[in-house]
Order: sequence, then C-alpha cells, then structure tokens
Amino acid sequence: MSSTVMTSATSPRITSGKLIGMRELTFLLAFSMTTAWAASPGLAVDYQMARGHEIVAHVRNLANIPATAFIVGTSETNFVVTDSLLGSREGRPLWPAESVEVTLRSASGGARVLAAVFEDGSVTGELQWTERIMASRRAARENLAIAGGLFDLALQTHTDRLGLLRSVGQYEQRYEALHAGAPSAVWQRAMALIGSPEGGDASLEKLAVTAAFEFQQWKARLEESQPAIW
Repeated sequence: MSSTVMTSATSPRITSGKLIGMRELTFLLAFSMTTAWAASPGLAVDYQMARGHEIVAHVRNLANIPATAFIVGTSETNFVVTDSLLGSREGRPLWPAESVEVTLRSASGGARVLAAVFEDGSVTGELQWTERIMASRRAARENLAIAGGLFDLALQTHTDRLGLLRSVGQYEQRYEALHAGAPSAVWQRAMALIGSPEGGDASLEKLAVTAAFEFQQWKARLEESQPAIW
C-alpha cells in the first residue's frame, strides 16, 4: 500500500523533472547556437591611424559571405554607415577577405565595427545598430515610391525642371531634418537625375521614364534583399 502511495506521489515529480531537464537542455542548445553565431567571423578593423582630426580605419570582411552593409564608429555620435543597397561603394558589397577604408570625422576613441548585415540575411552587432541599417532601407523603399510619384506628377501637370527640383529639394530637406542631417541616397539620386534646370538635353518626359525604371529596379533590389524589409 505504501509502495503504491510512493509511486503515485513521485510520478509527477519525475515527470516534472524530465520536463525541466528538457527545457534546460533546449535553452542551453539555443544559447550555445546563438553564442556560436555571434562569435562567428564577421567584419573587423584591421588597423587604424589618426590623420589630422580624423581616424582612418581599415575594415576587413573575415566572413565567407559578402557584407551588404556595415557601421563603423567610435561612439553613438561618431560613426559611418556603408550600405551597398543604398548606393555606397557604387552598389558593391564588401566581398570575403576584401578590405575598405572608412574615415571618421573625429580622432578621439578607437574605431570598431558596430554592426554588419550580410547577403544571406545574417547580422552581427547590437540591435540598435542593425536596426539603424534596416530602418534606412525601409525609409529608402518608401522614398523611392514618393520620388517616382513626383516625377510622374511633374509630367502630368507640365511642371518644369525648376519646379520639380524644388519639390524634390523639399523632400530631401524634410528627410534630413527627421534623420539628424543624414543624407538620403534616394533624394540625392533624384536631384542628380534632374540636374541643373539650364543644363542637359533630356526632356522632362525622358527624365520621368528614366527615373521610373531606375527607382523600380532599386526598390525591387531592396525588397529582394535579406533580412527582409517589413
């Protein structure tokens, strides 16, 4: 009788112990996988040197996957964002074993890689820095649609180049005001396409067609990139 009571009393404990053990094992496995991922080779500053009031950092891709974007800096206020999907390096990613020179405006503090995004969607760095990269990509996707609409509207309303230039300039200023003066690759490209109102032989219609094609292609590359832009 007492044997039966002990068995029934200890069964829940044994079951509970197994569940706890499985949970702990699952947590440890997940933790070890995360640690291995975080410690895997990424981008690193090979060396750096002071040049006047600037720091020149030489950054190398130690991974076997191209890096599409990365941030190098010394602090939260002194950093440089390089994103090939937003026009940096003429759209070229940083290939495995390739190095690049990054210039920071202040010579105080040591430069380091704060975040990196790779072609396969993997990321390294703290969330606030990786999110900065992804937020810029989301903003670019939205601005590409707006910029394309401005070219179409100018064509439909027979707006001249100067009027279109003013409209695009206003959006560029608004973007910089909302992003602490950081320039927008989209609006810079839109301004370059329009060019000087006096220069160039391209008609507004031709400019609108060129802009529509280029912005659509650019938007598609962003939407096909990894990690996915939500």
